[in-house]
Amino acid sequence: MKSREKKGILSLDHYFQQQIRHLNENEKRFTAASYRNTMQSVRRFIGESSDCFYLENVTSEWVSDYVSYMQETDHLSAGGANCYFRTLRAVYNKALRQYRIEEPEEYPFKSNAIVVPPTIKRALSREDVCLLRDAELIGEKARARDIFMFLFYARRMCFVDLFNLKKSDFYGGYINYSRSKTDMPLRVKIIPELQELAERYAEESSPYLFPFLHYNRYKSEKEVSEQSALRQVNRNLRAVGEELRLSIPLTTYVARHTWATLVEACGTATSIISQALGHSSERVTKTYMKGMPSHLIDDTNEDMLNLFIRGKSMKGKKKGKSKNKKCLIPCKNRTSNSYLMKNP
Repeated sequence: MKSREKKGILSLDHYFQQQIRHLNENEKRFTAASYRNTMQSVRRFIGESSDCFYLENVTSEWVSDYVSYMQETDHLSAGGANCYFRTLRAVYNKALRQYRIEEPEEYPFKSNAIVVPPTIKRALSREDVCLLRDAELIGEKARARDIFMFLFYARRMCFVDLFNLKKSDFYGGYINYSRSKTDMPLRVKIIPELQELAERYAEESSPYLFPFLHYNRYKSEKEVSEQSALRQVNRNLRAVGEELRLSIPLTTYVARHTWATLVEACGTATSIISQALGHSSERVTKTYMKGMPSHLIDDTNEDMLNLFIRGKSMKGKKKGKSKNKKCLIPCKNRTSNSYLMKNP
């Protein structure tokens, strides 16, 4: 079948649904939710004829009108509209590749773009990180803080990846996982702080590293989704941030910004930070790096922690009295599962 004919019979709405099913089957629920939200936005824009809207109808003019609709009618922020725009473009490109459809002479997304203003940096200072780490918290607030610290220690790990971590991902001295957003395989050295937090919440009856994230407090037989778990953690983090009078609202995303900011403050090259992020779009960086060894990023992480968090110099010498306290948190889930974590 010719490319032109394929474009004329392939419904954009149908392909959206196909991609969402595929993402759900591969347990990429965050990305599936993003695709679903974009699909619903596109449906509102097209109207009742969305089932009969084919790929060939996606023209530069149509994309331009959709961008205007998102901003003027749906009242989306520049960041929100850009997220939908990028998702729509990804779905369109996947459809072309899967069905081997020749790209049109005028690529519909080439002349359309959404300008997103720079976001305010959301990073904690080194003092705030230590304050958060050493705060005497209990219950859900303590667990939320520990999730934040795990994300920070694990080199900016995303919450969705932490949510899906299993004890079997801990082996060979590394956390071995694939970034949910890009499928990029990543290896993070298991430093003492990560080992301690993992052991604190391990349960023999659960394969997950942090079982409590999957519990439904109202229906024990029903598992919590990533979105619900994230909302609950962020709700408790905000409460902790207010209690400690931190300068910015505390969320899991702040852990990512904080890690990158402190690593950059150590004088780390941008190329190393880019590799640590696991972003598939870092094309130029990857061209020069050609797959930077994981141990180099681990060393960078250790240097940052020694300099700012553990109270040590870059060479491991003490800088005065060490502030490397362990978090004194009474917790129901605290167990001694060293063997379990080292031998999943």
